[in-house]
Amino acid sequence: MYISVKVFEMASRFVTGLMRSFIPNFKKVCNRQFITISTGKIFQPISCGNGSSKFFSSKVDSMLSEFLKDEIEAEKKIAKQQLPTGQVPAITGFQLTSNEDEITLNKTFGSEKISVKFHVSHSVDTAPDFESDESQEQQKGPSVISKPSFTVSIEKENQKLVFECAFIEQYEDDVEANQPNDDTTDLFNIEEIYMYSGDATDNIYSVRGDIIDGGLYDHLMTYLEERGIDHHFAEQLIKFSTHYEHAQYVALLQRIREFVGR
Repeated sequence: MYISVKVFEMASRFVTGLMRSFIPNFKKVCNRQFITISTGKIFQPISCGNGSSKFFSSKVDSMLSEFLKDEIEAEKKIAKQQLPTGQVPAITGFQLTSNEDEITLNKTFGSEKISVKFHVSHSVDTAPDFESDESQEQQKGPSVISKPSFTVSIEKENQKLVFECAFIEQYEDDVEANQPNDDTTDLFNIEEIYMYSGDATDNIYSVRGDIIDGGLYDHLMTYLEERGIDHHFAEQLIKFSTHYEHAQYVALLQRIREFVGR
């Protein structure tokens, strides 16, 4: 029993002495750079005050920054190919304002104030590029196009009639079939209709466009067409939105690269 106690005391003193000698050395090591044997990559400790270290790799940041640089250059080349003349697509008949990803189009029609709003975030889809040469067609990948849902508001005497619209699959089918749309083809659907006075609230009644009478739906589409929300408008919106979304994407890549490089 006595021997066991002595052995325990000796072991305790040994462990205590070992810990006392280890802690100062550990504090010294925490103020150094660490180099991994396998890669030779340098990691800089951020903090050792709480006994733990956080590391960052300058090589990873550099690789990401370089990749972003190449990606930005490639996307700018695509933009030049899409706009060889450098002229930005226009939406005729409307005054256009932008705020980040939101685009607002305004016009007047008699005593009515008409506005169209859409967002380019999450609006892109892909459609194949068609060339006359088959081999070129096979080599060329899908191009990105932006087809955002949009809201048409028609205001008159402090009341607003609102149409929530979305592009339909028919546009994709026509592109895939390499068949141009004629002016009678609908490129978008009326998804929802509602009205309100003053400010919009969450309890406004609305109706889906797909459940209303077909004849009424046609009259409502004609109502929009008379105010410039027609086939030609939809084509111009797609072209402008595709250009604007791509410009926003490139700008985002540039901001990410600047952030990573700080």
